[in-house]
Amino acid sequence: MKSLVSLVFLFLAITANASPVANETIHIQGNYQGKRTLTSVEKLKVQRRRLEARNEALVKKQIETIRLQQELILMKKMRKAFDNNLETIENI
Repeated sequence: MKSLVSLVFLFLAITANASPVANETIHIQGNYQGKRTLTSVEKLKVQRRRLEARNEALVKKQIETIRLQQELILMKKMRKAFDNNLETIENI
């Protein structure tokens, strides 16, 4: 229903402004420069920058994983050491 109403309004708007418009041609000075394409050197720079960022993120993630593993190993060693100290104190 809404689409039908909007279609009727669109038709009325088009027919109301149906008179031909006589305009002179518009002269635009200047050159249109479309989307600039990258040279092969620029493409390599962009790709290298992207790869370096990705590699840096991967290295940081690996370092964090190794650090966490080392902390867990150290925590287990400390827990064993404290447990052994408590046992010796209780035996005394």
